[in-house]
Amino acid sequence: MQSTRQRVRLRTVQRFRWCRAKGSADTPSISLSPVTPPSHGLPLSMLRWWDAFEQSDFARSIPLGNRYRERGFSLAELNDGCLSGKVVLITGATAGIGRETARVVAAAGAITVLGCRNEAKGKAVLEELTASSPGADVSLLPLDLASRASIDAAAAQFKARHTALHVLINNGGIPASASPLRLADGVEECFQVNHMGHFQLTLALLPLIKASSPSRIVHVSSSAHRYAPLHERWLSLSFLNDDSSHSMVERYGMAKLAQLSFSNELHRRLQASGCTQVLSNAVHPGIVATGLVTDNARNNFGPVLGFLIEVVMGLRNKVMAYDVTDGALTQLYAAASHNLTTGGGYYVPIAQPWRIAHPLGDDEAFGKALWTFSEELLARSDDTDSRACANVTAGSQ
Repeated sequence: MQSTRQRVRLRTVQRFRWCRAKGSADTPSISLSPVTPPSHGLPLSMLRWWDAFEQSDFARSIPLGNRYRERGFSLAELNDGCLSGKVVLITGATAGIGRETARVVAAAGAITVLGCRNEAKGKAVLEELTASSPGADVSLLPLDLASRASIDAAAAQFKARHTALHVLINNGGIPASASPLRLADGVEECFQVNHMGHFQLTLALLPLIKASSPSRIVHVSSSAHRYAPLHERWLSLSFLNDDSSHSMVERYGMAKLAQLSFSNELHRRLQASGCTQVLSNAVHPGIVATGLVTDNARNNFGPVLGFLIEVVMGLRNKVMAYDVTDGALTQLYAAASHNLTTGGGYYVPIAQPWRIAHPLGDDEAFGKALWTFSEELLARSDDTDSRACANVTAGSQ
């Protein structure tokens, strides 16, 4: 069996060869011209380094890489009442960019629904939003993306309360856990929460979204989708739940690639069915100063390593991360901007179209296979879930 280092090295070589062969021919609408740094007296080697740096996914993820680039969206665009009276559902709305997104859309006059797992945190955010935006229409929706039963209940409750849904922002998510991996409803937890939970919720609310068109669905993915394996064999429950088949980074990459592929496949199916006024787009918010990793570092990695991760990530957040205000802009662009008129896109900070780093990200055959696999996971019985949990637990002991 290959070691993690060997798998990463092989994956890197394969991805380099794929990128070199493919180039930018498949993304003619995306400008890859370099942004000139402020000083023109730099040596040629430094200019070449700058050009390579600013064309990288990493540069698009941090403020420095976009410092000299024009922003594609600002909150001023929401002043025209484009969200006034619109129903907006945001998952993971109690922290980070989800919380900031909820604050912005509530202030813009939207009927804001906060999908939240923790009721106490949800009530605190609700009170905060109503205090900052008096008269704002904000409500809570109990929603645990790790539980199929909770998602079904949340969808039913939402449809009982609201007759329309104009914007669904699939923002909620968690990082992958260290070994041994954890399960949620019989599926590896990161994949369940980030992809399967949103897949189930989106399909449950899709008829309402179609009836409310023009409407939008925003999928918060990540540039980390590039770390997913380059093969399709991971579209199996046994592979997902096998701790020895993939690293923690690969698990997170698989979940984020699934979100991105789901967005593109949903766009293709909407177009084929004539629902051209329902836009499905994916975004990468960039590296944002949130507690996504640090909040559970000690639970995931133990007290010593967890503490070190907290220190390192804290420094990263201070030095090279967007604050939550800027971190939320790209998904707000996908949710509300009049300048965005098409679906099937992938956008990076700040509100810029960008290339998909993984060869399977916009592959139609993979998108269909992922859709079928996701439907099969939803169709499993509770007994199947129990057996899967028992088998994986036994295998990890």
